Amino acid sequence: PGIVITDGIVTVGYPRWDINQDAKVDYKDLAILGAHYGQTTTPPYAAWDINQDGKVDYKDLAILGAHYGETY
Repeated sequence: PGIVITDGIVTVGYPRWDINQDAKVDYKDLAILGAHYGQTTTPPYAAWDINQDGKVDYKDLAILGAHYGETY
């Protein structure tokens, strides 16, 4: 677990959108993001700031939503 191959790119570790790193993008990840929605973050960025732009907002939600239901 934790090794993902996408378009020939190998990633070791879970993708950022699997916030709780349980190998599933599901309601648990959504709940974590929702609990922190609207917050600001600084480096090192919190796991729920998926795109690491310093804001937990609709962009992070869109990324999580695009991967919702995936398993690793």
